[in-house]
Amino acid sequence: MDWKFVRKILSFFLAWLMVYPSGPPWGFAKDDAAKDAQRVSDVKEAVIKLGAGKDARVMLVLRNGKRVGGYVQQAQENDFSVHALCSDNDTPVPFAQVRSLSGLNIATGTKVSAGKGVSAKAAAGLAVDDPCRTTIIQEKRLPPRHHNLITVIVVTCLFAAIFIPLWVAASEHKD
Repeated sequence: MDWKFVRKILSFFLAWLMVYPSGPPWGFAKDDAAKDAQRVSDVKEAVIKLGAGKDARVMLVLRNGKRVGGYVQQAQENDFSVHALCSDNDTPVPFAQVRSLSGLNIATGTKVSAGKGVSAKAAAGLAVDDPCRTTIIQEKRLPPRHHNLITVIVVTCLFAAIFIPLWVAASEHKD
């Protein structure tokens, strides 16, 4: 058995494992300032277009994963207030903390959406008869992402599937 070949493979594999879990040198998940500013202005425009009052229903997903629903009570320069119908609470929400917003003004029929992964069709779900069904504040967090772990497992399996047969063939060839 050629132990030099095995040591080379293992040292390459261990070096790869030490470097890769730290992630790639560039950040895929980071929002730059221009995207943040655009999202904030989109959310601000959507809230202004929707209006305020008991007919201006909204569902929000905040950047920390919290979901807030209710109606827009008032809008200011840097934030707006959402009043939850079921719990009768007012929640001040800064425009910069909104990941996605979908809203429907029941009186005017205006549908708005802003942020990541939101369409105007999602706003139609706010026009149900039971207002509490759509305005419960949920303390649910978004699930963590495990892309790096899955990538390490897949690459390790591919590494084993390619190099172990080569190693076995090389050791049989020597004998």
